[in-house]
Amino acid sequence: MERRQRRAYFTVVFVPRAWIRTKFRICGAMNLDFPGHADEDGTSERVEWRRRVQRKLEGEGFRDVSSAHMERLYMLST
Repeated sequence: MERRQRRAYFTVVFVPRAWIRTKFRICGAMNLDFPGHADEDGTSERVEWRRRVQRKLEGEGFRDVSSAHMERLYMLST
């Protein structure tokens, strides 16, 4: 029986620097679970972590373009 070799393919994507902070502002997928460090439903700790990260990025000079991004999404949906 012949065994096929698996190959891993990776895609490198470059995004504008401002998008890094914006992603933390708008993306609920960044609400990561922290077992043992959450409220009853776990929401507030996850959201607070996301806020802390984006504020730290702001302090490091990353711009926020979430308003422009949301306007663009609205324009595309109409």
